[in-house]
Amino acid sequence: MTSLFDLFQSLEGRWTLERAIYSKGISGSFKGHALFSKISDTEMSYVEEGDMSFNGYQGQSSRKYIYRLTECSILIHYDDGTNRNQILHELKFDFSQSTLLTSCHSHVCGGDVYDLDSSISPYTSITMNYKVKGAQKNYTLTSVLIPIKNEEGIKLK
Repeated sequence: MTSLFDLFQSLEGRWTLERAIYSKGISGSFKGHALFSKISDTEMSYVEEGDMSFNGYQGQSSRKYIYRLTECSILIHYDDGTNRNQILHELKFDFSQSTLLTSCHSHVCGGDVYDLDSSISPYTSITMNYKVKGAQKNYTLTSVLIPIKNEEGIKLK
């Protein structure tokens, strides 16, 4: 992977998604799929859908974001609710590193802080580790995305 543009383009397609949730001694999980759909060369929609189990709740869950490519980063924007189009995270990567690309970013929302450590092994996996702290929040999320491929090993779009 030699450029941010190449990395951004590698996101397009279908991914399996597994998420571990941990909050105040309670653990849970989310299992489903994510789809990055190209809107333009610099914009993709992201939709995840699946089944969540946490603290007595079992049911369907979904999220939507817009990923936007800039000259030096990938911006993740909310794509639903009252925060629509607001920036959630800015991912900056150092391409002089190994094939595992990492990025850290903090997002402050009211009294809550969302710390994200992400790592991308292009065409292989995405891992996103969240630590959320605030007056009413104290939890961690670890999400792992693996591309879904056909029998020939080509990622499905």
